[in-house]
Amino acid sequence: MKSSLLTAMMIDDCLHDPVLGAKILMGYECPPHMELRLWGMWNNFMMIDSSGFGTGKTLCIALVAALRSMLMEDRVSGIISRQGVQARLITAYFDKWAKTNKILASQIVSGLGEKPRITHKEEVNQIFFKNGSVVRIQSPGLREGAERLASEDWNDGYCDEWTRYDDIEAFWRLVVGRCRRPVNPIYDGRDSLFGNHLFLSGTATYEWMPAFKQWERIKKKMIANEVGYEAQAWNYTHIPKRYEHLIREAKKFIVEMEANLPRAVVQQEIYGVWVKDSASCYRREDIEGARSAGCPILLKGVE
Repeated sequence: MKSSLLTAMMIDDCLHDPVLGAKILMGYECPPHMELRLWGMWNNFMMIDSSGFGTGKTLCIALVAALRSMLMEDRVSGIISRQGVQARLITAYFDKWAKTNKILASQIVSGLGEKPRITHKEEVNQIFFKNGSVVRIQSPGLREGAERLASEDWNDGYCDEWTRYDDIEAFWRLVVGRCRRPVNPIYDGRDSLFGNHLFLSGTATYEWMPAFKQWERIKKKMIANEVGYEAQAWNYTHIPKRYEHLIREAKKFIVEMEANLPRAVVQQEIYGVWVKDSASCYRREDIEGARSAGCPILLKGVE
């Protein structure tokens, strides 16, 4: 049985090996693609991941936020999602771990009844750690949530389904700029391990959309071996057979998606591939370009 004591040796070992931290502290033995994702998130200033359905992108966000909060003092993690369901899923991971993981639970500030303090509110869910670290989980819109986002200060930012935001320029201005909180002086902020980080996770879309330009920009920096940048894209076919149990249920839905969705959507959602355009009579780019952002689309049946 795991001890609830987080020792100095455990902190030092896991600080320099997030895969070990995920296994020893969180109880997850990760498949190879998730190991590479954890290392990319841990050591790079900015990482973009456009992996397909069922590869554990959301789980990795929760794991890394939990590990950094336990292993580093005075760390603020900001997690946002365009879709409220993803924010609720990440919060659910912490709720589950607070009940089942004695090591994590021992590091969270106690609330009523000596239970780990995890607050659930309409605007933001928060997890408070005894070492001063905080995880903030929310799903604000760029318009209605702009004022609230502008006041956020994070050391580490995680955005799930960032490609779903309509206005990428507003996203870059409001969200990326939140990773501005100074690193606690007990750490060397120049070290990529302790410096601030930004992880952008989202389903691949079309190459003509603004998000693709950011994907290409980060990928080029990575290929050029520019320090601090990483781009990854995985899909369920990259998961070895010995980890088949992790993808067994998801594969049932993948079969249905491949049978019923357009090829372009399958390539994006399942395989993490950025597609030039749809294969329909009218290009998706032309359809989107003909719409006015200020005019809602009203659908009516034929009378």
